[in-house]
Amino acid sequence: MKNYKKIVTTIIVAFIIVFVLSGCQKKDSKESDSTEKKDPQTIKVAINNNVPPFSYMKNDKVVGAEVDIWNYIGKKLDKNIEFDPAGFDVLFGKIDNKEVDFLSSYLAINPTRKEKYNFTEPYAHGFMKLLVLNKTKDISGLEDCGGKKVAVTATSNAREFLERYIEEKKINIEPVIFEDKDTAAAALNNGDVVGFFEGAGTNIALIQNKVVDGKFVGKSEDITDTAFLYRKGDKEMDKLGKEVSDVIIEMKKNGELSKIYEKWVGVDITDPSADMSYISK
Repeated sequence: MKNYKKIVTTIIVAFIIVFVLSGCQKKDSKESDSTEKKDPQTIKVAINNNVPPFSYMKNDKVVGAEVDIWNYIGKKLDKNIEFDPAGFDVLFGKIDNKEVDFLSSYLAINPTRKEKYNFTEPYAHGFMKLLVLNKTKDISGLEDCGGKKVAVTATSNAREFLERYIEEKKINIEPVIFEDKDTAAAALNNGDVVGFFEGAGTNIALIQNKVVDGKFVGKSEDITDTAFLYRKGDKEMDKLGKEVSDVIIEMKKNGELSKIYEKWVGVDITDPSADMSYISK
């Protein structure tokens, strides 16, 4: 009988210990959650670290046109801007995992992205350009690429546009599809293709980083709005997105956006007729 009582007592004590420990863990979890709550005075921005002159690394610090835009927004909203520079391939993951509030990458608005994400007021225009080597003399645009190979990247808007262009214009251009811009650039340098058709932002980076000794030819194609991206289904982010959009609208009206782009890009790309063909090196 005594042994039975000891067993029962042991079981009860064990249950009490488990209950107490469980309560402590929940408390710790709540405390941990509270420490991870978003700082209302800080806007976290995942920003592309390699798309000059829009955003890129210099002396271990991210700089560029989009940095200046965000700093202006932060000043107007009286908030700190915390940049998280990273390669384009990981930026969307930071948004999806709620590590940051906004994605900043001279990003074109397209239907696929709009299905999953929200965008702020557009702050500039993006467009596609054909990049060729500086030594190329016989190509002045896509129309001169009949019977020739042109590089595109697998997931880009440029690939879709080029396929439509070939169909509509009945030009025998051969698209060569690459997984990323670096392998496409290598193919251009090696003479495997005569040009690389891509968003101007990507190709500007290749020129200014001297990955390619190249130049833009032809007119700007498929002009699209660019904006900052943020998560859907988040009321706090909807409110913050509206506040950011209001500042962007103000910057358009007071000329601040134009000043920033004239400083960094050399042309006001808030104007859809803007061109970047002057960039050669």
